[in-house]
Amino acid sequence: MVQILSIDTTMELCSVAIFKGNEIFFDAIDSQGEHSHKILPLIQRCLKISKSNLKEIDLLACANGPGNFSGTRISVCTIQGISIAMNIPVVSFSSPMVIAQGLYRCFGIKEVVIYLRINREKIHRSYFRLIGSKWIEDEGDKLCSLEEIMRTDHLKGRSIFCKGYRLRQKDDLFSTDTLIDDLGKRSMKEKEKSFPNAKDVILLAYNAWKNGTIELAEEIFPNYFKDIP
Repeated sequence: MVQILSIDTTMELCSVAIFKGNEIFFDAIDSQGEHSHKILPLIQRCLKISKSNLKEIDLLACANGPGNFSGTRISVCTIQGISIAMNIPVVSFSSPMVIAQGLYRCFGIKEVVIYLRINREKIHRSYFRLIGSKWIEDEGDKLCSLEEIMRTDHLKGRSIFCKGYRLRQKDDLFSTDTLIDDLGKRSMKEKEKSFPNAKDVILLAYNAWKNGTIELAEEIFPNYFKDIP
């Protein structure tokens, strides 16, 4: 059975997961921007609770952004460093795709529009559909305004997830991590429902391993908001 180590530090949560023996071991901390100090001890702790060591790991995985600039670099560079040192293949996924996987894991959502607030004026939008076990991104990444979000004619019954990690405005869609679907509006508060996180990177990585879509360390790159048209 394949063993996978995954991490995510692209946003406020610093998280690690290990897949071993058909079980996922998960640990996370809201490190308040100190991911560089927290990620390696968190990896060691997760290896300990899963009774694993790096020599047993078959695949490394991470979220590659877009997200916090330094956090995205830490996520990718940490996995690249371990990969090169231990000669372990890697796979990476966009942070919005990891969020989509988390919403499916927790709520069974297969079609979602994800909004990430960048600043007071601009918001990053992506749209995902789950077909079989594969996430398809339609329309590509896009920057939009808050006014565009308020015009809901383009949603067509899709679920919406709003994350305001870079700027939380009181009493708007981005005051907390918010899911809007057929059951109404809900705030995400539990640690394992804080998205993105490494548990959902693991689930994506497992499918990539089965499909043979793995990469070399030098083939993965951070993805930043500034790179999006």
